[in-house]
Amino acid sequence: MVERLSLTDYKILNYLLEHDIQNYNKMSEKVGIPASTIYDRIKSMRRKGFLLRLAPVLDLEALGYRVFAALEVEVHNMRDVDRLKDSLVGNPNVVGLFKMSGNYDLLVLALFKSPTELEELISGLLKRDEVKDVHGNLSIHSYKFSSNPSALKED
Repeated sequence: MVERLSLTDYKILNYLLEHDIQNYNKMSEKVGIPASTIYDRIKSMRRKGFLLRLAPVLDLEALGYRVFAALEVEVHNMRDVDRLKDSLVGNPNVVGLFKMSGNYDLLVLALFKSPTELEELISGLLKRDEVKDVHGNLSIHSYKFSSNPSALKED
């Protein structure tokens, strides 16, 4: 049986989506749950694998990452996807990698400090035997960029 989260767990997770943990007492005031319960629930959700880690939200532009690209990669043979995937997963500029169905085989989401870095990745991909073609899309403006939904709902 799949374990479910409680309403209390969802309140805690939704708070964490918008705020960092400055301290449990402040969080307790905001969500109306005792600090000790928050601590215990976070520990439990981490142990059960619902909460993998608490990570900072970075201002990527302030850190110099001004180029965001979505690259659509076609391979010659679907057996090549795993080999290509293994090389892209380790690339520090790649922030998302998805096996797709449709017009292309892999979707690569990547951040760069300069267009030159993007060009280097595309050139490197096109030199690989597995790659048939690469189509790139460059972001002009970001309205929302997050790896998490804005709010979680109970099942």
